[in-house]
Amino acid sequence: MEGKTGQLRCCFVAIVLVLGLVLEQSQQAEARGKWCCETATGKYHFNRCVDSGWVDNIGFCASNAGCIIMEDRCGGRWPVPARDALSLDVI
Repeated sequence: MEGKTGQLRCCFVAIVLVLGLVLEQSQQAEARGKWCCETATGKYHFNRCVDSGWVDNIGFCASNAGCIIMEDRCGGRWPVPARDALSLDVI
C-alpha cells in the first residue's frame, strides 16, 4: 500500500509542476508587446529621453516578458514594448 501512495504522490507532484510550467509560458506570451511600465509618467519620461537622444544601450528585461529596457542618462531604466522600441508616442 505504501508503494502505491508514493507513486500517486510522485504523479501528483509531476502534474502540478507541468501545469505550473504551462501557465508560466502562457503568461509570458500574453505579456509580449505590452508596456512593462504602466504609468503615464514613466512613458512620458522615457519618450522624452528617446526624443532627446539620451539613450545609452538596449537590453532584455530580466523577467523575459517580451519587453526591452533602455538605459538613459536622464533618470534610469525605462521598459518599452519589444515591437518597435524607438517609435513611441509621447503622452
